[in-house]
This record gives sequence, C-alpha cells and structure tokens, in this order.
Amino acid sequence: MYVSLDKQKMRVVHKHPSVTVVCGLVHIELPDAPADICPEDMVVKHKTDLEIKLLFRSCFPGEADHIPVSDMKSRILQFVEAMPETDVDPGEVKRQADSIRDNDKKPYQYVKGAFRPARPAELFAEGSEQHSAPAAASATVPANPVARPVRPAAAPRPANSAPRASGVREKIWAVADSMWEEAGKPTDKSKVLTLRKQIMDALEQQDVKRTSSSNELGNWQKARIS
Repeated sequence: MYVSLDKQKMRVVHKHPSVTVVCGLVHIELPDAPADICPEDMVVKHKTDLEIKLLFRSCFPGEADHIPVSDMKSRILQFVEAMPETDVDPGEVKRQADSIRDNDKKPYQYVKGAFRPARPAELFAEGSEQHSAPAAASATVPANPVARPVRPAAAPRPANSAPRASGVREKIWAVADSMWEEAGKPTDKSKVLTLRKQIMDALEQQDVKRTSSSNELGNWQKARIS
C-alpha cells in the first residue's frame, strides 16, 4: 500500500496499492501542498520530532501527545495500517488528472463515476455567500447565478508560477521507493547504481526526463540509503 502525506497540514490523505493512483490523486487534490508519497510503512521515516507530533495530532485529534516519539510512531503506523483504502477507479483517476491543465493550481476533488473532477470547494462556498441575500432582494438575482464571474481574488495565478514540479518529484520518489522495495532494499553501491538506471528507464516511460530523474534520484539516495 502507498499513502500520500500532506506535509503542510501533516495528515495522511490517500491510501491505495497503486503508486500511480496515489500520484494522480495528489495531482488532483493537492496541487500546491508539499506532499510525500511513500509505502505505508515509511510514513514516519525521515520526519522530525515536531513533524511526528503534528502527524500524531492529525491521526488522533484531542488525544494527549505527551508520550515518547517512538510510541507516537508506532501508533501512527497502526493508524495508517487500519486506514481504509481510498475508494477510487484507477482509470477515472488518470482521466480526471489528465483533464487538469499544468498551470491550474486550484485544488480539485476526485469524483467517482465522473469524467472530470469536481470544482474547487471554495468556489461553491463563494456561490453560497453570494446567494444568501434576504428574500426581499431575490428579484435582483440573475436568472443564472452560476454564470456570475469569479471574484478577482480567485483569478488564476501569474504565468510565471512554477508548474507542478512537486508532482514530478513525488513521482520520482514514489517509483524509486517502490522499485527499491521490490528489489529487497539493496545498499551495495553497484546494485544501487544498476537499480537507479532501471528506475530512470521506468520514469522515462512515464514522461519524466532522465536529467530530472537523475538529479532527484541523487537526493532520494542520500535520504534513503546513504
């Protein structure tokens, strides 16, 4: 099983046996949040004590966190193991993720049985606020309120905003973790070098350039193996 971790809110968001599905869900629902995608047994690895405490609080809200960090890690792993698999259709996840343009930074929601993801929740909230006027003023409401323009504050971000680079990094790390685990988690330098080439070949099949994967795999190797 693979999980996604929203590192901004320190919460586990998705869980699925396919790393590709988890990457797609992150692309749809966490476009701007720093996120980790990893096997479920590695969700507490390489985290600071503060991050572990925040993650514990999100898993067990209201529960006292004045316990050793090692105990928190064990409880978090138990929580993730018991967490139900995210109910999605892999084909729909891919189709809905592909429907979102790279420069669209708004978070969407996967919708099972649909061709496209749901519109951002905050837009629905804005619409509710706009339509909450007293009944006496209802005669002034346009016949098609959905067609109202979006507020200027919700305008698209500047064109120079970075594309979904974080999604590429997440894909590289997720594929690397998966293939490393399947290979028995080797640490011998020659075996790791061979594995890195295999990982780059696999990523190239997923439209990740070898220069990008090679550079990021160096960071991955330092964090996981070195």
